[in-house]
This record gives sequence, C-alpha cells and structure tokens, in this order.
Amino acid sequence: MVANRSMIETAGPRDRGYPLHRRHRALTLIELMVAMTASAIIFLAALRAFQQGRFVGTHIDRQMTQAASVHDLWQLLASDIGSSFVLEVPQEPGAWVGGADSMRFLAVRPEGRPVEVEYRFARATGAGATRQIARSTRFCSGSVAIGPWERTVVAEGVAGFELRYAASSEGSDALAWTTEFRGDRAPPKAVEVHLVRAGPQGASPEEYRWVIATRAQLPAGPAGGGT
Repeated sequence: MVANRSMIETAGPRDRGYPLHRRHRALTLIELMVAMTASAIIFLAALRAFQQGRFVGTHIDRQMTQAASVHDLWQLLASDIGSSFVLEVPQEPGAWVGGADSMRFLAVRPEGRPVEVEYRFARATGAGATRQIARSTRFCSGSVAIGPWERTVVAEGVAGFELRYAASSEGSDALAWTTEFRGDRAPPKAVEVHLVRAGPQGASPEEYRWVIATRAQLPAGPAGGGT
C-alpha cells in the first residue's frame, strides 16, 4: 500500500486528467501540418512534370506540323514547276516570268487542264502578322484566262523566300543562274528555291534549298532537300 501511495504522489497535477489530453491533441495537429506540407510538395512536383511534358509534346507537334507543311510546299512546287511550259505567243498569259521573290507561269494540272500559276512572297494582313507564301491559280484556254484568280496561303511564318533561275548561256552549254527571268520561247532549265522558316522561340531558323527541274531537263544533280 505504501508503494502504491508514493507512486500516486509522484505523478503531479500536470500529468493527470485534461492536461494530458491537450498535449496529445497538439501532437496530432503537428502531424497533420507535416502531412499537408508533404502533399503540397508532391503536388507541385507532379504539376511541374506535367507542364514540362505538355510543353515538350506541344513543341514536337509543332515541329511535325512544320515538317509536314514544308514537305507539302515542296511537292506543290515540284508539281507546278515540273509541268510548266511556254505557249510562244505574244500575248499574256504565255510567257514564263520570274523574279527574286515571285514567279508566274503556265502549268498542267494532274487532270491535264492548263492553269496559270503565281507564287508570291508577301506580308500577311493584320497586326503583328508574319510573312507568307501565297499561291494563286486561274484556268486558261490557250493564252486566254477564263477564270478568276484563286489565292491560297501555302506557307506561313516564313522569314525568307528567294528564287533563282537557270538558263543556258549563249554559245555555251553551261547554266547561268539569275534572279530575274523571262522566257517567251522556253521555261528556265530549273528553279532554285531557298526557303527560311522562323524557328521556335530561342531556336535557329530552319533553312531549305531545293533545285527543281522544268520540262527542259536539268543535268543530273540535287532535286531537293533541306539544310
């Protein structure tokens, strides 16, 4: 009995009853705050990883879209220039006319119908718009245009578009390249297209250089590609 009494007296008033319950409650509050802090850190880390993954995915999608649009432009130019011809008549349309950033000529559509085609490098309309390449076509009957121009934007976000034309030098088989061409009797031997696409923010521009032969065949050499 004496031992039991001394044990009871040793426990002070602070270790009995309500004070013990309050100390246990404070410990649970701290654990809850620690758990909430850990959860917030994990959530922020997951959110950052998701945002980075989304940015990478968007960047890849943009690159794939640009690659597809450049390939489509290459195919369109190769088809138009490759099927171009001259009527050898004094009136327009009929001649093959090319400048440093535009060209106009007659071509044959896949179904065999002749059309007049024009490519032009110009600034898009609207505030803050970038430069673009527009392709316009209209149907022809002989040297007479029988339809209105139909304009289509075939490339956007273009930083540069330069054209050169290969023609035979007089008295020589060598080709002379020039930025101005007019052919009343024959198209140029080939057209060199230099395209510069604006890259993503902080990235270098993308450059492409193609040499496209017309019906007046160019000797064996590069027919297209990107650099």
